[in-house]
Amino acid sequence: MTATGAPARMKIAGVEIDYKQLSEIWKPILGWEDLYEVSTRGRVRSLDRPGGGRGRILVGWGHTYLAVTLSGNGIAVGRAVHRLVAEAFWPNPDDLPLVRHLNGDIHDNNMFNLEWGTQADNMEDARRHGTRPTRKETKNA
Repeated sequence: MTATGAPARMKIAGVEIDYKQLSEIWKPILGWEDLYEVSTRGRVRSLDRPGGGRGRILVGWGHTYLAVTLSGNGIAVGRAVHRLVAEAFWPNPDDLPLVRHLNGDIHDNNMFNLEWGTQADNMEDARRHGTRPTRKETKNA
């Protein structure tokens, strides 16, 4: 199990993969290439800055999806980590709008747990994982 309680293993194309056995690969974040990188394991780091600022792994925030604040050149923006990972590692030729968490754990931002999809795909995932309330649960809330 990962720190979030998600399985550390996953089947990809019929092959069981252990996340911890894979090398972590880092890629620049689009639009922030000289300042930040994102990894296949769903981590975000700042790079060393001119003038002595040391790079570090960023701590995410958020009540639902994990996010980080990227800042530089007088600009600061919050970005969802799962979206940063998908943008860096998964092509999106159909310009699909959402990033899905395949195992239902929204804190598991490992690239192998993410896939581009539609709102309909996301709702089907939620139904399959049991993370979407039924009509009955919604009415009684």
